Amino acid sequence: MSRRVPAAAFLALLTLLLPATAEAKISAAVTIDTKSGASRLVVVLSSDKTLSARQRPKTVSAVGGGKTYKLTRGTGKVTGKKLGTWRSKAYKGADATKVQALAGGKVSLRIRSRANRRSTISATITAGAPGGGTGANPTPAPANPTPAPATPLFKAPGRVLTGTEAFESIKGYFLNSEFSDCQAGRWPICQVENRYEHMPDFSFEYRRCTPVSGSDINTVGSYTVVGAQQNADGSWVIEYTSQGGASFYHWEVGLNGVVNGYYAYNGTVTETMANYYWRTPARPGSCYT
Repeated sequence: MSRRVPAAAFLALLTLLLPATAEAKISAAVTIDTKSGASRLVVVLSSDKTLSARQRPKTVSAVGGGKTYKLTRGTGKVTGKKLGTWRSKAYKGADATKVQALAGGKVSLRIRSRANRRSTISATITAGAPGGGTGANPTPAPANPTPAPATPLFKAPGRVLTGTEAFESIKGYFLNSEFSDCQAGRWPICQVENRYEHMPDFSFEYRRCTPVSGSDINTVGSYTVVGAQQNADGSWVIEYTSQGGASFYHWEVGLNGVVNGYYAYNGTVTETMANYYWRTPARPGSCYT
């Protein structure tokens, strides 16, 4: 005599027999954003799997240095994998010093989803975007670091400079400069070269030079500096926008002239740039000039 298995029991049995689906892993890039003497934590969350609207974070807080920092999601598009940029309020004085002291250490991020599911992840705070930038992505370390020269390329101020004071100190290095990923020189020495030209009149060029002219990229416009910092050792950070503010660039220039950074469009990081090289003067013109 046969017995019928209730549908609910059959589905439960089937669930047990099927392989378990790995849960999504949420990761975080954490930086410290300093502007006009005020510092805040900036956290960019992402997932390795697409999350539904109910699975995405509703509230986020960071715990570090014995203090809990409530974070608020900023503007910018959120998708199933890009879970937004979250920021603490800006702290000044002794509270700002405590925030800055977290750099290089770990924080615990407490995340509650819209479905009220809670999770905690750990992340290391990396060097951040000073001067009011997005702080949206940690800068990648150079794959083949160049040793610092015997004579430093940049004069060391002996303390951290930010904002206008920093820009006044580094403008002689940045205005009329070029960032290129061709260390040996210029295309066609390198088969493909990406270079960014920053002219003293704030005009701007991005050139991607390739063996096929139809594959080249030539972007010409102007740029607006929105953030600057110079570290005590002389290394520096510059941030600027172009295309009416839609394009955002964050660059970190080391003592050896190696430049690392990232590019964001409309608030979303789309590209990291590693192992570029600082040169001066700027050399505007197409790939063939």
